[in-house]
Amino acid sequence: MTLHRDDTTSAATWTFHCDVCEHGFTSAGAGQAQAVADATTNGWIVSNMTLCPGCAAARDHA
Repeated sequence: MTLHRDDTTSAATWTFHCDVCEHGFTSAGAGQAQAVADATTNGWIVSNMTLCPGCAAARDHA
C-alpha cells in the first residue's frame, strides 16, 4: 500500500498513490482506517498494491 500521512497542516491528510500510474487520492480521515475507507468508497483498491479506479478496472479486464 502506498500511503503517506501529511502532518504539515493543522488537519492531517492521508494521500494514496496508485502503484501503476500517476493518480493520487487525498483523504482528511481522522486515522488510517478512515482514510482507507474513504479511498475504497471512491473506487480505489487498497491492499498489497494500491490501484486507482482506472487501473483497477483495466486489471479486471486484462
